[in-house]
Amino acid sequence: MPENTFDREVELKLLVGLSLLQIKRDATWLQVHFGKGNEFLGDRRDTALVGEMMLEVYHPCAWRISKPGKIITGSGDLDNMESGYYRDLREASSCTRFDLAALFFQQEIENRYPVVQSIEMDALEGFKMRLSGGYELVVLPADSQSSNDPKYWRVLKPTNEKRNKPRGIRLFVKDHSD
Repeated sequence: MPENTFDREVELKLLVGLSLLQIKRDATWLQVHFGKGNEFLGDRRDTALVGEMMLEVYHPCAWRISKPGKIITGSGDLDNMESGYYRDLREASSCTRFDLAALFFQQEIENRYPVVQSIEMDALEGFKMRLSGGYELVVLPADSQSSNDPKYWRVLKPTNEKRNKPRGIRLFVKDHSD
């Protein structure tokens, strides 16, 4: 087991008890936002809702979000362009199957956000996150070239500090407390 696995598991355990707020992408990265939402001002002077904690899963790490009997979305959806339904999306030219799945998933969980119940991590930086409502997020590193220095994912608390904020996010604007 790699030396840093314990620290990585502690990092993930910070998410237990938080609700899954939303899923997004940044190119081919998965971003999962947890906890209370806050609005940040983006680089294009628009605002973005960002969770108090965020999990980023990097390409080429395989992952999927599912519920009993159904895969909601997975890493394979990030690279597949969708030629249909664009009415609710800003950029039809870059719409992927993930974008559509994320939109429908957001509608499904609206007002009853699933809560992280447990996380089981394996010796190769993969993990299974169980959420209320039967939802699961499974992360499975699948790149043999990166096994000596695994950086498949990270957990962060978005702030105004450059090293700790999501790409494209600049300024704390508004708190979305319940």
